[in-house]
Amino acid sequence: MDARAGMLARLFERSMGPGPEWRVEDVWFESPESGDEGLRIRVGGAPGAAVACPE
Repeated sequence: MDARAGMLARLFERSMGPGPEWRVEDVWFESPESGDEGLRIRVGGAPGAAVACPE
């Protein structure tokens, strides 16, 4: 992840407030063949954090 993407990831992580067990791993813009540009945000588990199973 480049510096700009890292800065965006931290911004989204702070604004979304996902909690200590989650982190924003990457942020990027994608332009599919249809021409619709979209913002993509990848969220993953924080290293060493456990998440309770919902079932």
